[in-house]
Amino acid sequence: MTFGEFVKERRKEKDISLRSLASRLNISPSYMSDMEKGRRNAYKDLNKLFSALELVSDDDRDTLYKLAADTRDTIPEDVILKIKENPELIDFIRKYNNKDSKISKHNT
Repeated sequence: MTFGEFVKERRKEKDISLRSLASRLNISPSYMSDMEKGRRNAYKDLNKLFSALELVSDDDRDTLYKLAADTRDTIPEDVILKIKENPELIDFIRKYNNKDSKISKHNT
């Protein structure tokens, strides 16, 4: 599933029109349509989109962030923020990466 497909599916589940959602996000309906069709990158303010879609589940939030990151070919914003807030995660990632590199070198 793409970001746009996810947004469209959730929008329809909540019986929110495309125009209404675009208005809530302060964007044009054509921009909203392009986003749902995958012609535009994911909407930037994901928390605002999450609220505008009237979503409540952590799974939906995680999926929204993941699919938006996939669209942009980047790491999900919530993960980046968590890493910035917890420097020990940076150390963990480095140790994990070094361990993985040593294993790869050993196996070649």
